[in-house]
Amino acid sequence: MKRIKRYKEFLENAVATASASAGMGAVTAAQPGAVAGTSGIEGSGDIGFTFKKEKRKKGDPSQVTDLRDLKDVKTNKVEDIKESYSLTEEENSLVEDCLVELIDMGFEMKGYKIHSEDEEYDIDDDTQGNFKSQEIKISLFKQVEKIWRGNLILGYSFDKNEVYKKNISTLRPNRELEDYESEIVDGVEEASYKLINHLEYTSGDLMVEFSVAGSAMPYGKLRDISVNVHIILRRNFYPVDEKNLQENIQRIKSMMEINESKDDKKMEKYIISGKKFKNKYATDFNGKVAKVFYTQNLNIGSNLGKGSYWNVTQDSLDIYSGERDEELDSKYGDYVKDIVYKEIDDNLRIFVKDEIADELWDNEKLYNKIKNISDGIYDPVFDDYGLLLF
Repeated sequence: MKRIKRYKEFLENAVATASASAGMGAVTAAQPGAVAGTSGIEGSGDIGFTFKKEKRKKGDPSQVTDLRDLKDVKTNKVEDIKESYSLTEEENSLVEDCLVELIDMGFEMKGYKIHSEDEEYDIDDDTQGNFKSQEIKISLFKQVEKIWRGNLILGYSFDKNEVYKKNISTLRPNRELEDYESEIVDGVEEASYKLINHLEYTSGDLMVEFSVAGSAMPYGKLRDISVNVHIILRRNFYPVDEKNLQENIQRIKSMMEINESKDDKKMEKYIISGKKFKNKYATDFNGKVAKVFYTQNLNIGSNLGKGSYWNVTQDSLDIYSGERDEELDSKYGDYVKDIVYKEIDDNLRIFVKDEIADELWDNEKLYNKIKNISDGIYDPVFDDYGLLLF
């Protein structure tokens, strides 16, 4: 009855006109514009309208079925997580104190990054657990204007007591540091020792890089040299209530000793006989090697360790006899006294490995290992270092 009343009211109040009573007329199809980008003709079903925007209720996952209706939830961002692993005020102060000498040398702190994560150790069914590993990386930078001798990257591995591994990567013939480079490296070493002991970390790596922008050539000229320093420190935290922790550590150490003996066996695969060495490498002098004697001591030969150095190829001999027409090599020719040749013994055991020179840089432990199982060392990549015979 209610609807009938309203309908009656509508009829009584309506004004009868042609447009009000004729309806929408015949159905017509929409017509696109004749030319792209121009307006067309609306069809009978194309009358424009706008929905009224409805307010949607928000809720948690158990209250809504549409992801758009989920309530905003505060979550930890990556920045928040990083902040939770930042250094304490005391540690920050210690870092500044340890780096004060480098800062006085003109270095700028590029920043430091801290990384921490939970890890597991699983020696056997009865020896398992969790620990937290932490790492801090400190980066510094300075620029100096000096005579350019070539790119050089120096890398150390160290602990609280000593540097146990050194690497140097460079194309410089003598691999020696300039005076200002030695001063920088000494300062970085001292800062690293302070950091690892004051911050209670257990091991670390450091890298000192001397480089120039653009082409490394020419050498021997005044250039703007960038000096980048990276110091990385590491430590592990074990739960204080871990049972038999010391016993587990001893077991890990014993397993490391077993792995070390396995490494010694792996080194054997790099050893070849003197006969094979002559046929494969010492072909320029028909199985012989050459040595240059000088009128005075030029301190040549230390890259592979202590011993007697011999040239294996003609290129190498040309360098040390001063025959190669380059500024750094021609000086040898002024001191050449004699050149002698020696045939390699077929029964020699020679350790041959690519880039072993880099691994041996100030690594007495590795040098002694190789010396104990072989009669000499040769690096085919750095051929100009020659053959070292013990």
